[in-house]
Amino acid sequence: MIQINYLAFAIPLFLGFILLEYAWSRKRAKSVHQFAESIANLNVGIAERLTDLLTAGLFYWVFD
Repeated sequence: MIQINYLAFAIPLFLGFILLEYAWSRKRAKSVHQFAESIANLNVGIAERLTDLLTAGLFYWVFD
């Protein structure tokens, strides 16, 4: 049975909403986002996914 990773499909949607909110805030001249915080949050998300991948690989290696 195939498992669908819905998070992988949702990431472009999340990024699209982030860009939409950024464009809206620029149009309204409001400071909603700070670039450094956005990059830090993206890095945390990437690190979390890599940690999951490495943990799953380790468990596979141990139990194999």
